[in-house]
Amino acid sequence: RARARGIASGAETPLSFEASLAAKAGGTLQASGEAAQDFARAQVKLVAESIALPPAQPWLDRYARLVLAAGTLSASAEVAYRGGDAGALEANGALDVAGLRIDEQGSGERVLAWKTLGARDVRYASAPGRLAVREVRLVEPGAKIVIARDRSVNLAQLVRER
Repeated sequence: RARARGIASGAETPLSFEASLAAKAGGTLQASGEAAQDFARAQVKLVAESIALPPAQPWLDRYARLVLAAGTLSASAEVAYRGGDAGALEANGALDVAGLRIDEQGSGERVLAWKTLGARDVRYASAPGRLAVREVRLVEPGAKIVIARDRSVNLAQLVRER
């Protein structure tokens, strides 16, 4: 579902918009805000609620021999864009990854899991290229890290060579 208002050629007033979608695998994404008619600037509020992570498996396959077995992503952000020669993007928000479980391909053994991982007061600015996170909280983490007699670590074997 999407809706835009105030669209007019040469108009000085910004257009406003709202959009929402539901992911087939679970979760919703909503966006609302205003943008200049020439898209030289925009203010957007984004909200993602309980987006299922397992559909991201093809991306993970490119980098590691792991299975994204479970987990959801929720986030909210206020995003501002200003065009110009360099363009500038700023975002402020928070995110949570809940019920994450990543397993080893083949054996199916758990490699990494947690109940919740949350980041609060996340601030990003493209110019001058800054990322700041005020608080990160991890609840009930679990990991399988094995150091063999030859001092090799199981995690190194899970990464795909590029």
